[in-house]
Amino acid sequence: MAILIECPRCNYKQAAKARKCRKCNIDLTKADKKAYYIDYYYKGNRKREKIGFSRSLAEGEFWDRKKKIRENRFLDIKKEIKTRFKELSKWYLELDVVKHKKSYKRDCTSIDKLNGYFGKRLITEITPSMVEKYKTYRLHQNSYRKHATKPATLNRELACMRHMFNLAIRERKAEINPVKGVRLEREHNKRDRILSEDEYQRLLENSPAYLKPILIAAYHSGMRKGEILNLRWDRIDLTSGFIRLRPEDTKSSEARSIPLNKELTELFKNTIKCLHHDYVFTNRNKPIKNIREIFAKVCEEAGVKGFTFHDFRRSYITRKRREGHDPIKIMKATGHKAVSMYLRYNTVTEEELKTLNSGRMDTYMDTSQNHILGTPTSCLGGGIGRRKGLKIPRGSALCGFDSRPRHFFHVFSYYSLLHSSTKLFFMYHNP
Repeated sequence: MAILIECPRCNYKQAAKARKCRKCNIDLTKADKKAYYIDYYYKGNRKREKIGFSRSLAEGEFWDRKKKIRENRFLDIKKEIKTRFKELSKWYLELDVVKHKKSYKRDCTSIDKLNGYFGKRLITEITPSMVEKYKTYRLHQNSYRKHATKPATLNRELACMRHMFNLAIRERKAEINPVKGVRLEREHNKRDRILSEDEYQRLLENSPAYLKPILIAAYHSGMRKGEILNLRWDRIDLTSGFIRLRPEDTKSSEARSIPLNKELTELFKNTIKCLHHDYVFTNRNKPIKNIREIFAKVCEEAGVKGFTFHDFRRSYITRKRREGHDPIKIMKATGHKAVSMYLRYNTVTEEELKTLNSGRMDTYMDTSQNHILGTPTSCLGGGIGRRKGLKIPRGSALCGFDSRPRHFFHVFSYYSLLHSSTKLFFMYHNP
């Protein structure tokens, strides 16, 4: 049992007799607003209570607790929490830290689903086993698309619930988090759908006039749907030939530049600006905010099945890779930082896989000129080059590839990709 003092600078708690903070070394005797705690054990459980800023009051409470525990008169009475889940969720959605989240609308949807199951229950009644039952209930419940709820949707709801209880515990509105220890579902949301040129033309033919510019922008820029619908004229630089997105426009909160090709330049030159606002894509002089229903209708009329708007992004990346563009440049334009995510958005078709049997790779394994596949020998690791008598520094990364970008994925080392997927340097040399 002891009396503790909290450092006002670093919040480190130590014995009240300490003259200097053991962590930040400030003089506690001269510091202001020093909080005092009492630390004691009751029935084998350690307890710590904040008393206030008076040492004499802390000493009085400390001896009072010690006396009552010795005389078996101490009652460990906890304040009963009678907050219901619906009330806690309302408090959560009104927090500024939550309102400023980019996923706020998605959180509101998640809270609606959670309230339908937990809304009337006291938060003290919710246990991890109830959360497990909720998982089973949601996975067998149909979504608005009239099919079973996907694991990714359920995981977003559980993540929202976990965050809500963590904030409630921090503000002392709850004692435990019932989601803690509950495993999330494994997500199977990887897609490989890409749009062919013929399907793209059919979409344009069946689209209304206000939707066509959006589809053209998505096909030729690889931008996300939110980035396109919220695009403003001051982000478009026709002189330099770039769309310059600001940090507040992107998912990663980082600025990004997308080059304009001939189709995009022509599109923006022919688009009429609205006088009432600065949005690029409009319908009847109003910004377009939702195209979910009209896009689904257009896909159905055009006979394009199994295609979502986000697949435009995958189609753009795959198309640029096939055209032979540098992967680093593609990642810079799309905003992908990790190579693993870049590969996730790359679709390799069976027609491309057939080229593995063409024998074309044999012509690129030439070490007679001290380079392999157009790559300087310093980029090749292991004993490959040393056995050929080449000078290769030890510790260099095995990441050799042809200077011609179209051969990048033929020889890129899978080991290096996994080992440093977030900080991978692509090295190349023009022979």
